[in-house]
Amino acid sequence: MSKKAYTEQEREQVGRDLLSVGLEMLSQRGLKNTRLQDILQAVGISKPFFYGNYYTSLAELVIHIIDYEMALLLQAAKDDAARQDISLEEKINHLIQMAVHSRQHHFFVMTQEEELWVHKHLSPEDFDIYQQGQVQ
Repeated sequence: MSKKAYTEQEREQVGRDLLSVGLEMLSQRGLKNTRLQDILQAVGISKPFFYGNYYTSLAELVIHIIDYEMALLLQAAKDDAARQDISLEEKINHLIQMAVHSRQHHFFVMTQEEELWVHKHLSPEDFDIYQQGQVQ
């Protein structure tokens, strides 16, 4: 059961938890087998609190999870690039392995079917924003 009142810090933590828990579930189950209710239950918030304070839909949350994931992947690549104890080939191989074995590394790679689902569930404006983020 969710709380009735949250401090600003708790709200920020819930926002981070939505992204990290959502990423974990999506990477392990895929979009088809991840329900919004599963994420909310794991985070410990209600649907009204979610809709009133964070996102308008599961699709919008998924887009934010992908943005969060991209930041994690970029940081992993930067961390590898900074390492002096491995070769450039090993650095590139590690990044490729993370992408190829995304579930093992807790990253979510959408299938074409999942991309279509996201497209269907986002407003045209939100989908344009999503596509611009992917280009960046």
